[in-house]
Amino acid sequence: MTTNGDLVFSSKNRPLNLAFFSPLPPAKTGIVDYSLELLPYLAEQAQVTVFITGPTIVPAQLIGSVNILSTRVYPERRWQYDMSLYQMGNDGQNHEAIYRLALKYPGIVVFHDLTLHQFIADATIGQNDHASYAQEFGYASGSKGYDQAWDIRLGLEQKPEYELMLNNRLMDRSLGLIVHSEFAARKLRNYRSDRPIQVVPKPQSFVKGRSRRVKLGIEPKTVVFASVGGESRQFLDKALAAFSRLLKVNPDVFYLIVGGGPSEFKLNRLIHRNPIRKAIKHTGHIDSQQDFSDLLATSDVVLDLRDPIHGETSGSAMGAMAAGKPLIVFDYGWYKELPDDVCLKVDPADSESLFQAMLTLASDEEKRVTMGLAARNYIGDRHQPRHSAKTYSSFIRAVINNLAQAV
Repeated sequence: MTTNGDLVFSSKNRPLNLAFFSPLPPAKTGIVDYSLELLPYLAEQAQVTVFITGPTIVPAQLIGSVNILSTRVYPERRWQYDMSLYQMGNDGQNHEAIYRLALKYPGIVVFHDLTLHQFIADATIGQNDHASYAQEFGYASGSKGYDQAWDIRLGLEQKPEYELMLNNRLMDRSLGLIVHSEFAARKLRNYRSDRPIQVVPKPQSFVKGRSRRVKLGIEPKTVVFASVGGESRQFLDKALAAFSRLLKVNPDVFYLIVGGGPSEFKLNRLIHRNPIRKAIKHTGHIDSQQDFSDLLATSDVVLDLRDPIHGETSGSAMGAMAAGKPLIVFDYGWYKELPDDVCLKVDPADSESLFQAMLTLASDEEKRVTMGLAARNYIGDRHQPRHSAKTYSSFIRAVINNLAQAV
């Protein structure tokens, strides 16, 4: 032990012993993917036990590197861990137990979504518990919030799903907070500037795939634009409208819509009614990571259009850059932090800027290649999982040291 401002916690040779709370397969979420990227490298920095809420299929990359236990045994074993890490998202099925444990046994919370409104609503009014919903509103913004919750129940007001994040209680109970971006960190500091907050770039391995152009009947010279993942569907009508204009001036373009989503019927109807549907392919649900990688390899440009942003980092955008693909994104939220040499940023309200971005990349092969290389280098420089794990370890030790000095 030292008291000179370095490691109050312990010698640097003493490994951390961490409790890590996250869903694992067979759950299929972005947080599962995140944890699978991070855990093998975090296990190089610390002894890690992953606590899960249900049956799991242990992925090959975790065998021999981490222990896996049920959350049911954590309370009696919690004293053996130096710190608990709670991976928190909006999916109630996978995160309800994590949320309850994080409130009862404080640790470091990793916010994958800043806005927990969906999670709270599902856990309260989704169970016909309007009183608890109102209590969370009251906790977040006092009597005004409490009155607002009851106005929502009476149909006098819509749920403010993005304006009121309902993450206050979890922040107040946390010992430290981890987010993916400076955009998210600024939002948290506005509420709890006294909490240790660390930006840890989302871990992302390089993506390797084989083009499926021949199988899909796409000519080698055709420029393929792609929307990847369900979240990108929100602005697909705008993307296809811009693509329709593009097709009139450049017939050697194609639009690939990768993955399934909750609006499948609406999506299929949108494509069916579109006069350019022969230049559009919707893959439907993708079963494997290899399928996803192959379809990224098939594309030349990926559109990742989201608004609003809830503090999350887009997994589809990360995967596209890891595959060496240039992006077209909205100039908002986390996307603002991306270097200008990896993406073209457009105004969400400006359809003309979206068309011009697509026209630019469709017309300039050298620019596409240069941006794709820059995107891949950006992932290699900033988002490699080993780097993220080291940042985790340093932050955890800093939080522990701060707690020790406060005693």
